[in-house]
Amino acid sequence: VLVSHIRKTPPRSSVYGMMLLLSLFLPRGLQAMCDQALPGESDAALMLSVNFQVARADGTTSSDAEFLAMLQATKEASERTRSQNFAMHTQSAINRQDQQYQDRQDSQVMYGLRACALPHYRAQLEAVLHTWGSDVRAQGRFLAVAGHGYPAEWQEKDGSVVAVDCPDQLHGNACKEASLIIEAARRNATWLILVGEDNYVDTAMLEATLTDVDPKQTVGLGCIGCGKGMHQYGDKVQTLGGFCGGCGIALSQATLNRLAEKGREALVTEYGSEPQCDMSTSRAMLDRGLSLQVFPSVLSGYPMFNREEFENSGNAVTLHYVGADVMRWLHAKTEQRVDDLPVLEKAAFDEFGCVRNMVAHFWDAQIQACREAAQKQKPSK
Repeated sequence: VLVSHIRKTPPRSSVYGMMLLLSLFLPRGLQAMCDQALPGESDAALMLSVNFQVARADGTTSSDAEFLAMLQATKEASERTRSQNFAMHTQSAINRQDQQYQDRQDSQVMYGLRACALPHYRAQLEAVLHTWGSDVRAQGRFLAVAGHGYPAEWQEKDGSVVAVDCPDQLHGNACKEASLIIEAARRNATWLILVGEDNYVDTAMLEATLTDVDPKQTVGLGCIGCGKGMHQYGDKVQTLGGFCGGCGIALSQATLNRLAEKGREALVTEYGSEPQCDMSTSRAMLDRGLSLQVFPSVLSGYPMFNREEFENSGNAVTLHYVGADVMRWLHAKTEQRVDDLPVLEKAAFDEFGCVRNMVAHFWDAQIQACREAAQKQKPSK
């Protein structure tokens, strides 16, 4: 993604909004980005006064207003999942260790991620592999796909991390997502969960939620509303809205089969080089008359900056913008490994309870604000 120009210097009150918007394309540094991120916390972004354009591979550009709408849609979509009232969430939390959800013989929930060759992304992926992804990987239900040039030493011998015939840069996102869909259909997966390497997933809660949804329905579940009003994603997405991929997306077995019915080459061609691959999946589903629905549990697609926010997110089955250190701490809490928590907490949060290593430097202003707020709350000596 190329930020072509910024025609107006933002006032100080708009810096947060600018960071949010830039992070949509460059969430981990000014490098050739090879993954998608959709920030959702957009209250401050509404004050954004910068005007810029982003160039796509096909030469088209998108305006700041369109992406401000995308940011707002992600936040609103996340809140819609939060408003769902399903009694099963409480029960699934109580029964977190109950193996009936993890070892169901009639269910094969597969988890798919897009990977790339940037070291920071590999570090994030390793955190996934050693936390929430560990068990599902051991069960053969985890797959991360990278593109051309992905180092051989980073490809896992068990086939859980592989390189496929896709570009490894941003414009290869859609190709990677199409490849995951094709492979999930080939494996006859009951569900495919599409997430990023900076998502934390409570797999037990997620799979417990899905037990109440028939995978034979042609349905996709997630945060819905992104792309609405944006013509470049097709008439149906423009009218109805699509997935906000930062929350995670769940595609049913029936949906996977419909998307994959013409084979990989056809689906990759259909998906094209759209960087926002959630929009490609949304468009493909809507063009086939398939249903996009709100996930029946809490999905969080926007960033958190302090320990308290994470501690209060216990009913969310996915979290976004979770750095490697916070991910390890979260997983220890999920598994109730009390003895490990002090060391992991110190690595994840500073003395003020703020995240030490956010997934992008664009969040530095929010981390600084977190520290300043904590200092003000300290009683004076």
